[in-house]
Amino acid sequence: MGFIAWSLAIVAFLTLLWTLTTLPIPIMLLRPRDPKNALIPAAALRACSTFLGLTLSVEGVENIVQNTGCVVLINHQSMLDLIGTLKIKILPIIPTEGCTKDDIPKLMEDTYRVLSENLDALSDSGVKENRYSNRTEKNGH
Repeated sequence: MGFIAWSLAIVAFLTLLWTLTTLPIPIMLLRPRDPKNALIPAAALRACSTFLGLTLSVEGVENIVQNTGCVVLINHQSMLDLIGTLKIKILPIIPTEGCTKDDIPKLMEDTYRVLSENLDALSDSGVKENRYSNRTEKNGH
């Protein structure tokens, strides 16, 4: 895909992103503070992502906890990361119940360890997949 095609794809994605996230605002104002409001732009963006060829790969679904809050971290380094395949990994829970101020250093170490291990594994799998897809594209398979 050439530079102009990539530029047009990014402009199309950003235009759709802006449009699909701002158009539902009047509808959401009818139900202020309703968490289900987030489903409106999410559905539109899911359709937009599918249309643009964005695919998601989700790992760790067994770690999803229902009916509670969580921390979501997203690491992308450029706009180009938004177009392509996104790998999502849901990490196991790091318990914080009963933690005090004195437990913060250990909690930070545990969190860093879990994130580092999983980021390395996720990065390695992405590199292998990219190498494979580049090889198959060059060979025409």
